[in-house]
Amino acid sequence: MTATASQRVFFALVPDREATAQLVDQLHRLPWSDTSRLRWQPQSNWHVTLRFVGDVDSAQVADLQQVLESTAARHPAFAMTLSAIEVFPSAQRPLVVAATGAAPPTAVALVAELQAGCQQLSIPADTRVWRPHMSLARVRGRKPLKLPSAPVHVDFRVQQICLMESIATDRGRAYAPLNWAALR
Repeated sequence: MTATASQRVFFALVPDREATAQLVDQLHRLPWSDTSRLRWQPQSNWHVTLRFVGDVDSAQVADLQQVLESTAARHPAFAMTLSAIEVFPSAQRPLVVAATGAAPPTAVALVAELQAGCQQLSIPADTRVWRPHMSLARVRGRKPLKLPSAPVHVDFRVQQICLMESIATDRGRAYAPLNWAALR
């Protein structure tokens, strides 16, 4: 019996350079006094996860690429706004500091279709309600984190979506695009 290679993958939105630069500028202006428990993520890892898939056989990645392409072809480009920096999922159970925003209806429909596509491939449903967020820093330890939410305003145009691979490295996770698909 031979082992089947697997890849850890997810569907994502990746901000453009201008949006990333705006976010960096606004992060530098935040009046936070203690960020010692934060491990900032490289900007190259910044993304909004649409649907986490998890570990799949490498052979199934081709099927997921088809889901990516067929889904993207049915959805229009849309605007996304990141409006706050906050502890996610909550200050009492801190995992990450994230840029968050409202879920545009087009993005919600996109997530639902990606979910359906995964289920057709017998990938278990993600039962969590999708809440758009971009992880910026991981929180060390699980004690509550007293870091006030801060308003930001970063707009970006979402014109494509990505199937991304999460790769374990000695410095944490790195994310590498496997395939891009343009929205209509």
